[in-house]
Amino acid sequence: MDREMTVSRALELAVEIERFGVKFYERVARKFDDNPDVARVFRGLAEDEKEHESRFADLLEQAGQDDPEAASEYHRSDFLRALAKSEFFRTPDFKEIDSIVTVADALRIGIKLELRTLLYYQGVRDEIGHSKLLDAAIAEEQEHFVLLQDELIKNVG
Repeated sequence: MDREMTVSRALELAVEIERFGVKFYERVARKFDDNPDVARVFRGLAEDEKEHESRFADLLEQAGQDDPEAASEYHRSDFLRALAKSEFFRTPDFKEIDSIVTVADALRIGIKLELRTLLYYQGVRDEIGHSKLLDAAIAEEQEHFVLLQDELIKNVG
């Protein structure tokens, strides 16, 4: 049986998502070691994701223990749970990386990761309300999307 979606659980999943992002971007960067400009973009994204992981860990610590009666029972909670369980976030062997042949492939997969992450964090914000740390992470994920989109245009035309 699935655990109820609580504030703490939503933030635990956010930490896991950021860890996934770090590993994903580091592996993609290594795949393009022969292209220093592209590798630098992905290494920078990995570093940003490490910072996000730390922020969500801080939010989790601030959240403290959940009230067992406060578990969400409405559709936003179901949305967060489904998104967090999506195959993209649960692919520990990073099968997507094996399908990357070109820089454009890597950028498109990165864009999908950022969009799904944004959806999740906006859902978390809907669930727990505004937080400076959460709002900052959302803004940075939006910047990642723009960066990747600009790199895609630059590399594909």
